[in-house]
Amino acid sequence: MKKSNNIRLFILNKSLEIEDLLSKILKEIIRIPKSDSKTLSNKSSSLSFKTKADLLYDLDRINKEEYNLLILFMEIRNQFIHNIEATTFEKVFQVIGNNKKNKILKLDSDLEKNYQQALEINDENFSSEVVLKMAFTNLKLMIDKLLIREFDNLVESLKSEDELKQSAKLNSISEKMLDLITKTIDEFGESYEQHLKKITGKDIGFNKTLNNYINSQMEKKMKENFPDIFDKDKNVS
Repeated sequence: MKKSNNIRLFILNKSLEIEDLLSKILKEIIRIPKSDSKTLSNKSSSLSFKTKADLLYDLDRINKEEYNLLILFMEIRNQFIHNIEATTFEKVFQVIGNNKKNKILKLDSDLEKNYQQALEINDENFSSEVVLKMAFTNLKLMIDKLLIREFDNLVESLKSEDELKQSAKLNSISEKMLDLITKTIDEFGESYEQHLKKITGKDIGFNKTLNNYINSQMEKKMKENFPDIFDKDKNVS
């Protein structure tokens, strides 16, 4: 009984680690800021293991092969947690199918060979059960690797997306500011031109002169600060 409790605790701990990673990835995708999320936390209302895996697959964050690894892990976990008769890996695979046992062993060719040797030797320290536990651990590490990879990629892509949005926002603000400056200069030019006209009684074209001066100065400053761009344009023409 003690051994079965130990293996169940081992399976539960590994499962909780993976579920935590699944939740973190989905939180980043959906952009859930709450730490006490009703669907992706530790509450009874949280999504199931399979639903989280289904969502990642449907969102194209993992491929079919990676999805199948998660489902295989889940099937083994479910037997240990929900089936009182499932006290060993061998008993678990009797329920979910020996094809699943072959699948988990084929993930590492050395483990597949070790399993066959363990059956022949029949040593308690090198039993088929020991090898199957190693195979399960290997499965868990493979899932850890793919989920950590996906989380890192996701964070990087969201960071780039945020940077693009911020850049677009700054460009928009710059364009609006430039437009406001231009309008302010035009208003000043027109206002001052009317003022001069009242004093002199003549239309001396101050606004046009002001705009020509500003445009020539801007072109001069642009050439001084961005010579590469203007040299390139000059070569093209």
